[in-house]
Amino acid sequence: METILNNYENWAVENNELLSKLVQGQSPEVLWIACSDSRVAPNLQTKSEPGQLFVHRNIANMLQMDDNSQAVLEYAVEHLHVRHICIVGHQKCGGCMAALEGNTQGSIHRWLAPLRKVVDNHRDELSSLTKEEKWDKVVELNVIAQVNTIAQMHVVQEAWRHGQAIAIHGLVQSLVPGKMVDLGVTKEGL
Repeated sequence: METILNNYENWAVENNELLSKLVQGQSPEVLWIACSDSRVAPNLQTKSEPGQLFVHRNIANMLQMDDNSQAVLEYAVEHLHVRHICIVGHQKCGGCMAALEGNTQGSIHRWLAPLRKVVDNHRDELSSLTKEEKWDKVVELNVIAQVNTIAQMHVVQEAWRHGQAIAIHGLVQSLVPGKMVDLGVTKEGL
């Protein structure tokens, strides 16, 4: 823990000018919804400075109807006026594998319920794939489902009705070979 605290202090000294700017407020153009996986580091991996991405992370990069998710979305759309919402899945997502295998319990089981429905709706398509191919496909299907879900959420629908320009993008990040793929499912209005 001491290393983390010291690293922050050293970083703060090196980035004093940036911190002086950030203390004035934030105006990110992007809401970045990613997985909690420790291998996923949005600012680092996109070379974004603090203040450029409004980041929401959870297991399997999902946005649901719970207060936490809805508060993040409302704040990003209504107060920060983000122009882009990026749903970013990643290769080897443990949440996607857990939904595929269906062997979870407790809070994780409840959280992954919508993703298990996605898996169930695509059982025929998934049945002919290898385990690795299924895993990759579920990551993609989850991202697509999240894009479609967010596009139907009230706060986004209202923003579009009032002319707010918001694009919802579906992306998948591979750890190897280190690519970010746009799934081509962008939604940009009613």
